[in-house]
Amino acid sequence: MPHTMPPTPSRLARLAMLLALPLIATACPSDDTPITTDSEGDTTGDTTTAGPTTNNTLTTTGPTTTGPTTTTATDTSVDSTSTGPGPMCGDGTADEGEDCDGDDLAGADCASQGFVGGDLACADDCTFDTSGCQAAECGNDAAEGKEVCDGTDLAGEDCASQGFDGGELTCLDDCSDFDTSACHTCGDDAIGGPEACDGADLGGADCASQGFDGGTLACAGDCTFDTSGCFECGDGAVNGMEACDGMDLGGQTCVGQGFDGGTLACAANCTLDTSGCTLLTCGDGMISGMEQCDGGNLGGQNCISQGFMGGVLSCNAACQFDTSGCTGCGDGSINFSEVCDGPALGGVDCNDAGLPGGAIACAPDCMSFDLTGCNPPAGYANCLDFDAADVCLATEGCAVDDLMNPTVGFCFGTPCAAAGDCAPAPPTGTATVTCVDITGDMMGDCFLACDMGQSCPNGMTCFAGFACAWPA
Repeated sequence: MPHTMPPTPSRLARLAMLLALPLIATACPSDDTPITTDSEGDTTGDTTTAGPTTNNTLTTTGPTTTGPTTTTATDTSVDSTSTGPGPMCGDGTADEGEDCDGDDLAGADCASQGFVGGDLACADDCTFDTSGCQAAECGNDAAEGKEVCDGTDLAGEDCASQGFDGGELTCLDDCSDFDTSACHTCGDDAIGGPEACDGADLGGADCASQGFDGGTLACAGDCTFDTSGCFECGDGAVNGMEACDGMDLGGQTCVGQGFDGGTLACAANCTLDTSGCTLLTCGDGMISGMEQCDGGNLGGQNCISQGFMGGVLSCNAACQFDTSGCTGCGDGSINFSEVCDGPALGGVDCNDAGLPGGAIACAPDCMSFDLTGCNPPAGYANCLDFDAADVCLATEGCAVDDLMNPTVGFCFGTPCAAAGDCAPAPPTGTATVTCVDITGDMMGDCFLACDMGQSCPNGMTCFAGFACAWPA
């Protein structure tokens, strides 16, 4: 068996030092004075204290030298008031101030972070890592994540749920909110959706457009038309400008209309019909009461006094004037002193005025013709029946056979030295253009000569066997 030697005092001292080192290193490390041991177990460095200490401090007495060292353990208890370390990222527990820690996501997932799916993770700094989450896609008609809506997917919402009365709710292009522009509310003074009207906005409608004859159209509280202020002829009630309506005569009678009696009625156009009313004195030849006339007694009135051009005024059975026999300018019929009336020209045209064609018309007074549509004068025109200023050339005058009662007349040119100075002859007839003094002023005058048997132009006659003229 191996040979053993009894331990010597120095060995025991070194062994005690080695056994004490773990306790010293764990319980009371020194930041200022390191303690080391050599291979022989000796301690270097100053480990001497002036007196005993506590709180995990090993007390030694006497200087430490190369000789034996004696150690004495005194109070090694730990202070029970220590609070310990705070929250630590990486300990696997999501503490206050941390979004997460390792696998502890504090109950969160991608959906709670506004995504539609995927795997939520925790970053090294204990904040959420959403790189594995799937974001919502605006435009796929599916409201996902933080989208309020998406295309046709309105998440069950409509105009009513948004506080409107109705209409069509849509989604904004960026899926961030609803588009309520097509929603409507009755009472906002703007017609929307199925509203017929809204407040003062009647959409251009009135009583007439609703089938009534007149009145005031309004809008009801439910945005439908209120026609209570409208009226129509035939509804049996006098409204607006109606004098009567059906059996409703508005309290009027024949007597109230100036008759002696009879039956007052209402015409189809809601005006009073007095055809059934009578005047007991009508027919006695004496004008009385509301009578305008009575039989042949016209009270000195005639067609002209009634605003007509002429004709025969008479009295009807109701002792009112009968103007059916009166005539007036504008009735399209030539009467009395009228030379024309509207389209009735009596067969007269521009050629009758001695003008070379065109369109003649009747003047508004029916007493003359309007020649503005005829072609310009060409000479020798009819200044007997028409105004010389309208038919004669600027170098012509008007010659008539008698100033008081003329029977013929024509435009003649003056002065002239030869026939070449005169206007050319009209296209009809063979009369010769002649320059001769016919007025006695010693100056030549232009006219159409027929003294050699020449024929005069259409409408003219050979006056006194020497000159073509227009007859009356």
